[in-house]
Amino acid sequence: MKLKTLITALMLWVSTGFSETALAPKQTIYCQGRDGALFTIGNGSLDRKILSNHTPFYIPTFKVSPDFRYILHGGTIKAIGCQKLFLYDLQTGKEHFVFETPKYDLVEEEFSPDGKTLALMNVSSPHRQALENEGLFLIDLQTLEKSFFPYPDNTKIPQNDVTGSEMKWSKDGSSIYLAFNGHVKGLIKKQHIREYHRFDISEKKFYKANGFYGGDLKPQKNCGYVFTDQNGSIPVHNNHRPLSRSGSHKIISPNGKWTAEVKNRRTLVVSEKNGSKRTVETTDRCACGACTISITAWWDDGELLIYRTDKLGYCIYNPISEEKNVLFEMQDVEVFTWQ
Repeated sequence: MKLKTLITALMLWVSTGFSETALAPKQTIYCQGRDGALFTIGNGSLDRKILSNHTPFYIPTFKVSPDFRYILHGGTIKAIGCQKLFLYDLQTGKEHFVFETPKYDLVEEEFSPDGKTLALMNVSSPHRQALENEGLFLIDLQTLEKSFFPYPDNTKIPQNDVTGSEMKWSKDGSSIYLAFNGHVKGLIKKQHIREYHRFDISEKKFYKANGFYGGDLKPQKNCGYVFTDQNGSIPVHNNHRPLSRSGSHKIISPNGKWTAEVKNRRTLVVSEKNGSKRTVETTDRCACGACTISITAWWDDGELLIYRTDKLGYCIYNPISEEKNVLFEMQDVEVFTWQ
């Protein structure tokens, strides 16, 4: 009986074409699981190294500082309704609880360009239980000291009528730009408006600013906020970090040897620079005709391809050995990132 079980297990291993050596990334991958755990894989192994473990989050938060030292993670706890945020220091291996919102609040989070300050803007709540606690929070990441600056008093939009916000650091880190949208009293009914502010870091003071929302333009330019001055748009810091949530239909490997491309919206093909091609995955198209497969990234300088399908989840493929397997099932991980 034991021999039969061993043979069955061996056949299953061969049929999946799985080899941890061939499919385990050399670089470190940082993940937030749907069970609330923060963990890593990589360094030549698919074994998970748990960094911290928390209650599962209903709406997850996951951001990495520009210098890749801190991971801000957490999210809304469904049973409680508040949002809890934790800061994991990759340099020291220590984690700190940094913030908790009132119930049903949502918060904007942005690291400063130098990665030394975390800004949290807490103004968007449909229930408004604690207006006195809503505003801008600045957290010194070296000391974890927190400073609070209430909602600006020179705004047309009453605090209890703010329905959304967006926050961006200036590229030089000297200011924080804020966009609020909400409602003001009109002649007959309330009118929806947008309004812009600048918080000066050195003066610790709010000033009125200018800007526009691209989605309001005809034709639409984009759907993001743009902050402006007399010279045009103001350069803002964008912490562009590769995330599993983003996907593409075509990506060339960093070493230039391989090209991964989604053909006909449902077939993943990998082409070698010499012209040879191979079909890696074929998926069914959903009823609406949307693409059900996307490319996430190349890892290890083009030795491993990560892609996602609606059916399997996140998959990993080695173009040299032509081995592949499921890396994460969709219900297993919320988001992951890498350097």
